[in-house]
This record gives sequence, structure tokens and C-alpha cells, in this order.
Amino acid sequence: MPVGVDPAGCPRQVSAELADNSTVIAFTDDLAEREGEYLEAGLERLRAAAPRRVATIEAISHRLAASLICRGSLDVVAILGVRWRS
Repeated sequence: MPVGVDPAGCPRQVSAELADNSTVIAFTDDLAEREGEYLEAGLERLRAAAPRRVATIEAISHRLAASLICRGSLDVVAILGVRWRS
């Protein structure tokens, strides 16, 4: 059972076709969420922090972490990037 999934629920499988050289960035909720704030506000902050030009996965991860992780935060954040090559 994946972390954070209700065992009584019914997880569903989703698939998507990705173009060559596509990049997918996965992250834990604490990267976008802030206590007392709507999730949409955090997702908008995430969209604004995302690079607009092609960058290495390392550069993307560093930019997101530097822009979104609050100094002194005790939250644990994970960022995982994957790029498909043709």
C-alpha cells in the first residue's frame, strides 16, 4: 500500500504518454503546503518557481528547494526528477 493512501480506499492506476526528453518532477506535500493556507496557493507558488527553460534535473530540484523550502522548517521534503531520453 503506498504511503498516504487510505487502505479502505481503492487506489487507481493512471498512465500518460510522454514525449521524448520529457521531465517529470515528483515531490512530497510539504514542498507546496503551508499550515493555514489553501493548497492552491502552494501549487501556484510551485508553478511560479518552476524553470521556464530546459534545465538539468539537478538545477530544477535545487531551484524548487531554494524557492519553496522555508528556512528553519522542520518539514521533511523529497524531490525526485526523472527525464525520459529517446
